[in-house]
Amino acid sequence: MCVNRILCILFLIYVVKGSYVIPPLKLEALKKGGFRVYFPDVPDTALFAFHANINDEIRTQLPGNINGETRTPTNGFWILEFNDKLKQGDVVNYWMNVNANRRVYRKDSIKIIRLLDE
Repeated sequence: MCVNRILCILFLIYVVKGSYVIPPLKLEALKKGGFRVYFPDVPDTALFAFHANINDEIRTQLPGNINGETRTPTNGFWILEFNDKLKQGDVVNYWMNVNANRRVYRKDSIKIIRLLDE
């Protein structure tokens, strides 16, 4: 009985420690043209990959017209920059992967519609 309780507690500790929530992604148009996507660094994050299409749907696990990945945070953020120009009214459809705690976490089928409203 005591062994079962200990195993249950150890399992719960593993599940809680292993749980990870991808921080909210920010998308920012750049004055020089292009855009960047980023989110704050969270301990145990090892990779950030971003896949997108502008004004076209994107299918999960397909790379899209815009894609990139990084394995290193910069100044406390996971950042990717792209040269693709955005204009008012563009819709960015994307999915992203984050590797953390030796697991892959994904957000699928996300749209950013109100991108550059004045």
